Amino acid sequence: EKELSYEFRRSMDHANQLAKTTPEKSKELVEKLLKLEKMKPEIAYRIANIMPKSRDEVRAIFAKERFTLAPEEIDSIIDLVMAHF
Repeated sequence: EKELSYEFRRSMDHANQLAKTTPEKSKELVEKLLKLEKMKPEIAYRIANIMPKSRDEVRAIFAKERFTLAPEEIDSIIDLVMAHF
């Protein structure tokens, strides 16, 4: 069996520290997010990567979009994220 390089081991350690959920849960979250109105795939994946916990974090993710979300829509996103932690 080949030994892993130092850089690869450090990269894997870093990725594991940043991972906030399992790949399966992330995929499930993306699927649920895509069912929401105004949700684009690239935003759903961004949400699954960042896992925002506040309204401000969700607003920041949608900052470049040409629309704004209602407070209820933001709360729905946060509820989905919190259910997948």
